[in-house]
Amino acid sequence: AMITVRATVTPQLAPPVVEGIDRAQVLSLLWSVWPFPVLVLGVLGGIFGGFFTPTEAGAVGAFLAATVALLRRSLTRKALAEAIRQTTLATSSIFFLSIGAVMFTRFMGLSGVPRALTDMMLSVSDNQIVIILMIAALFVILGMVIDSIGLILLTLPILLPVLEAADINLIWFGIICIKLLEIGLVTPPVGLNLYVLHSALSGEVKLRDIISGTTWFIAMDIVTLFILIAFPAISLFLPSLMAQ
Repeated sequence: AMITVRATVTPQLAPPVVEGIDRAQVLSLLWSVWPFPVLVLGVLGGIFGGFFTPTEAGAVGAFLAATVALLRRSLTRKALAEAIRQTTLATSSIFFLSIGAVMFTRFMGLSGVPRALTDMMLSVSDNQIVIILMIAALFVILGMVIDSIGLILLTLPILLPVLEAADINLIWFGIICIKLLEIGLVTPPVGLNLYVLHSALSGEVKLRDIISGTTWFIAMDIVTLFILIAFPAISLFLPSLMAQ
């Protein structure tokens, strides 16, 4: 809706496409993107069909991606070695974060910080909405400088006692948490998606232009966040059906 309104008010943001395209070009374009629906259907279809778990879906996705690359003759030794190198680096980073988070959690438990934080937040207000808003502000600020996995591992061990003491539904908070992490992925200076987009465009668009272009999307994310906080039933409707 935001994109439609902005394009209507400022037509130069989305000028009309005057270049024609024939059926042969359409078929050629569709053929060039066939791996994407294959991966999506193969992974998500297997999860929802009950053939494998979400954890196993990662291995299935990797196998399908390797098969597609092999069929398209793009799975060279150099590409495979680079993929293995990047996977090793990413996995190692996650392990180091996990190890640090375990040590941090034990330290927090011994120091009594979670209990002190719980008492402090509850002394401000015991209203669930107010507590969620305070946590949301914390996540937005930390999300600017900490990546998503690190933010989860560092904050949840501290915040869980607060949530339990305030009797906040953890499913509701989990969905709000995901939205907060999504906001963190597009807020500088450590907005991972900003750098992914900049890399995908091969530097054709300056990073500062990408950052300024995300302002409206961040605003819409914040609006969505407030709606999820104000109306918990939106997040809890489907889980309530499963409980029945």
